[in-house]
Parts: sequence; C-alpha cells; structure tokens
Amino acid sequence: MELKKHLLISSLLLLALSSGCATTPDVVEKVVYVPLEVPVKERPQPVELYGVDWYVVTEANVEDFLRQYEDKTGDVVFIALSVPHYENMSLNLAELKRYIQQQQAIIVYYETRVQEDRINNSE
Repeated sequence: MELKKHLLISSLLLLALSSGCATTPDVVEKVVYVPLEVPVKERPQPVELYGVDWYVVTEANVEDFLRQYEDKTGDVVFIALSVPHYENMSLNLAELKRYIQQQQAIIVYYETRVQEDRINNSE
C-alpha cells in the first residue's frame, strides 16, 4: 500500500512538472532602439573685447609721454612689463586661443553627431 501511495504521488508530481512546462508560453524579448534626445543648444554670443591702448615708453620719449598722458587723463599711473614677461603674456594668449579652438572643434563634432543620429533614426 505504501509503495502504491509513493508511486501515485511520484506520478502526479511528474505529471504536474511536465505539464506545467508545456503550458508556459515562450518568453520573447524585443529590444527597441530609443534614440538619445540631446538638444543642440545655441552657441554663446561671441566675445566682445574692449580696446586697450599700449604705449611704448623709453628714456628718449618719457618726458613727452608724461606730459601728453597727464594732459589726457589727469593722472600718471604705470603698469609695466619687462620684455620677457610681455613675451610670456603673448604666449599665454596664444595658448588660450589654441585651447578655445580645440574646444570649439569638440563642440562641433558632438553637434554634428547628434544631428546625424537624428537624421539616421528618422529614416
């Protein structure tokens, strides 16, 4: 009796397990491409620099310069650079220009890629 009971339970268990798999629908996954929406922002306003007057003052023209400058501005103030420091300032400005141009190139690259992706995904 005990053996029949175990066989019956085993048979029912086997039947339940095997029939359960047969009635389960297959799972199908579908991958959908969703394009990345990156808005292209307007470029910032161009830089507007203010004018700067440079005076080269030497021993030969210092008296004339002081007289003309004091008449023009009322004050005499000096901000002096040595020639090597002036060269360094010039090199620094060239380095800033290079950096800005490279950043602009990177921005143009990404703007172009975003626009190409939009065109390719709309087809």
